Amino acid sequence: VKVEVPLNFYDKVRGKEEGKKEKIDIERSSTEEIGDFSDVEGIPKTELLCYSCEGEFEGKVLGVIGKKYIVLEKSAFYPEGGGQVGDTGELEGERVKNTIKEAGVVLHEVKDSSKFKKGEKVKGKVGLERRKQISRHHTAVHVLNAACREVLGDHVWQGGSGKDEHKAHLDITHYKRITDGELKKIELLTNEYIMLNKPITVEVMARNDAEKKYGFGLYQGGAVPGKEIRVVVVEGIDAEACGGTHEMLKSTGEIGAFKILKAEGVQDGIERITFKAGTEAIKYMQEKEGVLKKAADVVSVSDNELPQTVERFFSEWKAQKKEIEKLKERFTGELAKELIERSRKEGVVEEELDEEQKTLAKIGELVAKEKGAMVILKGRNGALVCAAGEGAKKNAKELLQGIKGAKGGGNVKLVQGKVS
Repeated sequence: VKVEVPLNFYDKVRGKEEGKKEKIDIERSSTEEIGDFSDVEGIPKTELLCYSCEGEFEGKVLGVIGKKYIVLEKSAFYPEGGGQVGDTGELEGERVKNTIKEAGVVLHEVKDSSKFKKGEKVKGKVGLERRKQISRHHTAVHVLNAACREVLGDHVWQGGSGKDEHKAHLDITHYKRITDGELKKIELLTNEYIMLNKPITVEVMARNDAEKKYGFGLYQGGAVPGKEIRVVVVEGIDAEACGGTHEMLKSTGEIGAFKILKAEGVQDGIERITFKAGTEAIKYMQEKEGVLKKAADVVSVSDNELPQTVERFFSEWKAQKKEIEKLKERFTGELAKELIERSRKEGVVEEELDEEQKTLAKIGELVAKEKGAMVILKGRNGALVCAAGEGAKKNAKELLQGIKGAKGGGNVKLVQGKVS
């Protein structure tokens, strides 16, 4: 039996997680924000200038779609794709909040589209600093993927990714949870790859030539249509067919620091590694160091002494908690005896205590064991317990009925509830 596995197999595998989310976002955009996709029919495909690394350009307005998307004949804005978020920036001073692409037509989202007229020329300016940070994360995904294959094995395959200016994640195929030890090795190796300062190049090649040169590992990021494909090469480390803005970086050293935030299973056989790179990684580590120092200052020890100190405090706290519980038991026992004695003399005894429901119930259980005892206990937040021993003139339910605004449930010996 001949079995054909599609190149985007792992994209489909993770569909319940990432793919489903992306599908929902696209559907929302098409029906609620953009309008019918047929709106772009007849509009020429946008000439892409986003790979030139030039942030400023001039283009002619071809139309306005959905009252908020501007279409130009050419654009230096990178449209969302391949897990990389779209560019932001300005068109004629109007902020571009997001950039997407439909049927080859780039759509620039603005708040006020009224100033844009079909046929006029407008000037655009892309936020290149933001894009460069996103490109750090995107290129780091490629390097991280190579490190995962080295540490975990050749079975690892990219199952999806997401990159913005703040953080990124890589989904990989793996048959079990990634251990802390493996995660440390992956993080260290990724940083080592980065520090090698290997050149990053982009070349457009005939598909057959690219496959012969780099193998089918090219399609780590999913299937790529067309006879020609755009190949991003991190020299000696990774080669993938990719449409991201990797031209923003000339070498891996420009990625900067790399820090893994967490690893988690998002689906059977799919592990997600979330990380930060560049200045975002530095900010994250500074924030964590700040939290560590603050915690150390609270207990007046050095950072290095904090783990042992916390462990000691926790052990002492557990011991004190046990001691408090013992004292609480003695308290409830003594108080129950006192209430029982009073009930023998006075009949129904009503007592208000600054205690939670749980403590009242323990006292009530002790009262209910004594013949003839009748006690009503009121505590914090309207907590209520009625207890009556065997042979009492009124059982617990009857005691509850005699209290205005009281509700509860239980049996003839013990009732728990609330009183308004």
